[in-house]
Amino acid sequence: MALNLYEIVTARIIAALESGKAPWRKPWTAYGFPSNYFRHHTYQGINALVLNFTEYEHPFFATLHQVNEHGGSIRKGAKAEQVYFFKYLYFDRDGQKVSALDYKALREIGHHGKCKRFLQYFNVFNVADFEGIEVRLPEPPPGDGCERAAALLQNLPEQPHLIRTVKDRAFYSAVTDRINMPYERQFVSMEEYYCTFFHELTHWTGHPCRLHRLEPATFGTEPYAKEELVAEIGAAFLCARTGIARPEVTDNTAAYLRGWIDRLKGDNTLIFDAASDARKAAAWLCNEVTEPVEV
Repeated sequence: MALNLYEIVTARIIAALESGKAPWRKPWTAYGFPSNYFRHHTYQGINALVLNFTEYEHPFFATLHQVNEHGGSIRKGAKAEQVYFFKYLYFDRDGQKVSALDYKALREIGHHGKCKRFLQYFNVFNVADFEGIEVRLPEPPPGDGCERAAALLQNLPEQPHLIRTVKDRAFYSAVTDRINMPYERQFVSMEEYYCTFFHELTHWTGHPCRLHRLEPATFGTEPYAKEELVAEIGAAFLCARTGIARPEVTDNTAAYLRGWIDRLKGDNTLIFDAASDARKAAAWLCNEVTEPVEV
């Protein structure tokens, strides 16, 4: 039986984990999120994740049509990457297909129909494979990764309530809405400090007064696991945003990798939902508005 797109993407993530690599933990370039070279919009959700763990030097992509429109071509033998998007179909309560506007109007008067979501994709190519076009890369933002990370923390939409009550642990308490962080000097490097802080900040965005994502969950449950994955990917997106190099997981974290492999094998939509929530969290923290994918 042919794999569906959810299974294909999840299998790709699992393969990376089984090789000893967590795709959301890798060094990032100073350019930040992958983006469309011609239209300049950044890719969202799962696309920000899958395009970021490709092996290209620069995170800029475009469709074949866009390259052709600008008088160029794609190098023979170049490998396409997939960008995923959802197509929505709407039906009234009698099962008749309606437009999105009609569906919304029907819901407003209490006539609830159905909305079906279909995952689709289109191909994009990296700028390394453009031919016949003079590729001009933008200048990376000034400063190093730690300077950009510090600036991000200073310019949050609101400042978190930071405490250092527990000296050797980093965590977020939804009950008190506080982040506990060890001191900077307790970390191996400032990069590690910021990566850890980004993880807890992502949790912090889920509070009801912010993105209203968090739900009561105990350790080991599915909601708990999903929120941890959101925080992991959210931290990765913030590392990408600031150019922080986050070290790969090491040999002594095999249990960590195995835990995610088991979770993803049990739910092939988990990585999509987590990546979407993580991207929304990162955008909120960076005072950005996420936009839909444009072909």
